[in-house]
Amino acid sequence: MNYTHLMAGIFLAATGMFAGPLVAQTTTTTTTTTTITVNVDNLLGQLLGVTDYTPSRSEIAGDYVLFEDGGNRECDLSLSNQKSFGKYSAKAGVQCSGDMFMSKSWALMGEELVIKNHMGKISARLVYIGDDAWHGFSVGNGEEIILAR
Repeated sequence: MNYTHLMAGIFLAATGMFAGPLVAQTTTTTTTTTTITVNVDNLLGQLLGVTDYTPSRSEIAGDYVLFEDGGNRECDLSLSNQKSFGKYSAKAGVQCSGDMFMSKSWALMGEELVIKNHMGKISARLVYIGDDAWHGFSVGNGEEIILAR
């Protein structure tokens, strides 16, 4: 072997480009697929250990205290079981924040209690957490809210 062939062999070996003799190869790849299903309909309730129970409209209707700003602010919120202009009415006390002060109606959407403003837009989304209490967030500012009797 001369010097040129030796240097070329070292270069090819060092760079991984060394071809060597041709050898037939067969590669087999086996994959396994696993499906995981997560029910996110009442994820918060599930995390808190609450069952999938959602109260009926007549059970929901009544007077509540709405806790906002991490419990630092509270106000009254009344949910009626009587329809007004085709919607169940909601009335917030003057102590409620701007988003919640404008509450005019409420509805059940699946397992969520939604509070709507005077324009019919959703102001808050809450899920039942048991003991006549609901937990959720204000849609406008993302603030955590609790609705309890």
